[in-house]
Amino acid sequence: MLARERQRRLLGAMGDAGIEHVVLYGNAWQGDYLRYATNFGILEGHGIAVLSCDGAIELFLDSATEAERAESEAPENKINFAADIARAVAARLDRAANRRLAAAPRRFLPSWLADNARGFVLEDATALLDRLLLHKLPAEIAALRRAAQMADDAYAVFREAVRPGRRQYEIVADIEAYLRRQGCPDNFMIIGSGGAARCDRRRYCACGERCISQIWPRRLHDQQMDARARSWPRFVL
Repeated sequence: MLARERQRRLLGAMGDAGIEHVVLYGNAWQGDYLRYATNFGILEGHGIAVLSCDGAIELFLDSATEAERAESEAPENKINFAADIARAVAARLDRAANRRLAAAPRRFLPSWLADNARGFVLEDATALLDRLLLHKLPAEIAALRRAAQMADDAYAVFREAVRPGRRQYEIVADIEAYLRRQGCPDNFMIIGSGGAARCDRRRYCACGERCISQIWPRRLHDQQMDARARSWPRFVL
């Protein structure tokens, strides 16, 4: 399973660097680091994972909805819902204050948590994670190719869905329904239409104007794909 391969690779890199706990931050716009260790694609709020050198993972989420979803989709992690996520993670790290700790991407952590005034020190492990993200495993390359093909197929559906008189949200609904039938429950999509390519889900598409979109399948069944697959093709109605 890809998630286990990634975790083994990350634990190996931590061992080589002498890091005993790594703290990984993510949100809906910057989720690569968090997803790499937890196999959980966050959609709302903020998430922070603590990965220990023995392979144990604790995932802290400040959205109750996301915490409930993580219990179902990523049960291999210990899930913690915490409205004040920074202090919840700090309480966990206080128990490992005498160990070597690092974070990625450290610059995105809540400033209170990263402050050197805390009882622990978080080194910057961003470069370590970046190397793992950059140099893909064979299984990751295969997942990227599947996601790219899925996005290409979804654009054929997009061409059929874009018709004068339809609202943007109706077009998005067609794409989401298609991808879910293909086993992809997590797709990041942006759509715009008109002269300025406005993104307004209630807006009607009109004859003679352009409609553009980005389709990004991010999960196939239980596997996070991390594929920014296809972006911004343009169609004129």
